Amino acid sequence: MKNKISKSLLCSKNWLRLCALGLMLFCSSCESNTADLPAAQQVAQATVFASTDQPPVVELVSSNATSELLTFTIRITGFELIENAMDIPNMVCDPYFTTGEDLHITNSYRESEFPSTPGGPLTITYQYGIDAGTLEELNIHLNITLGPCGPRYEVRNFTPAPSIPLIANYSMVFTVPVE
Repeated sequence: MKNKISKSLLCSKNWLRLCALGLMLFCSSCESNTADLPAAQQVAQATVFASTDQPPVVELVSSNATSELLTFTIRITGFELIENAMDIPNMVCDPYFTTGEDLHITNSYRESEFPSTPGGPLTITYQYGIDAGTLEELNIHLNITLGPCGPRYEVRNFTPAPSIPLIANYSMVFTVPVE
């Protein structure tokens, strides 16, 4: 009986995540939905700083790499503090990532898709020029912070109080094959 309850809860609450992670042994209804999900899709773990009932959700939508370019796309849902596209660089901080490999990053580029409806998902694509040499894959540990970004958090002799509290930090680990 306990096993049936566990399976039922997993299927009803997390069937999409389980399917994305390939754990279909717990959920018989997953088979019809797996074809629509990219292999890289995953939800980031959040460390929430602001008091909120429902913190924003950050998920990895896609990722790919060549020996010269690393690209990944994230989607942020439930982040209603962004009122226009100009707010994005001030509220979604540039990601910090490390790899287990010796990787030289040469430049970066960021492109945002602002939601057409209020409260809709915000999609951001990041591209980094890299020198991956002969690496076959990149093991990436990614951190993204939501909340005020920029010079107000630089180290100084005084710390000005931010007008908007720091919302959350998000972390995820993923592997990208180098094509």
